[in-house]
Amino acid sequence: RRVLFRSIVVLVDASDSVRPRFHKEIDSVLNLISQWPWNPGDNVSVLSFRGMEPQVVCDGNCRTWFTSDHVDSLSNGGATPLFDAVTLAAGFLNGRRRPDVWPVMIVFSDGNDTISKASFTSALKKVMAGEEQIYAIDLGNPTRPSAGTTILQRMAESSGGRFLPFSDGADRILSEVMDDLHSGLLVTYALPESTSE
Repeated sequence: RRVLFRSIVVLVDASDSVRPRFHKEIDSVLNLISQWPWNPGDNVSVLSFRGMEPQVVCDGNCRTWFTSDHVDSLSNGGATPLFDAVTLAAGFLNGRRRPDVWPVMIVFSDGNDTISKASFTSALKKVMAGEEQIYAIDLGNPTRPSAGTTILQRMAESSGGRFLPFSDGADRILSEVMDDLHSGLLVTYALPESTSE
């Protein structure tokens, strides 16, 4: 089969640890959504996570709903339920699973989970079970890599996605992610099942 559409969940870290970079993070998400070469069947949702649990910002309609007019409604501060957010996003993608859809998670975070009920291992297992790819955008300080950086790298590599430092700049990040996902629509096929006994 050929993958024709993308189902994308963007995770936005709104916790205390990324507060100094929160507005740049949101600008990058806005640019990602507005500049994407969307196909009619593509689906994009945005989840924000802070405090006790992740919140659904927009579900499937983010191409038209998530604009600068709505950014002010996003509050920030509090603890970081990263693994819970990844688990929730994996559930979203699994619920929309079809043979012609490529499930992708784009995670903007510093990788430092402080309050999740889910563990790193359980969150990653759910991602792997759904064959979802994670593009992890590290909001941490590039001069002082943390345990969170390692977490994001492991998520991306284990899922077949990519790890990108936010310090590379929004334009480069958006270009690389869009190039990858556009190319994937052209070359991603599943091998036919063997009929030999």
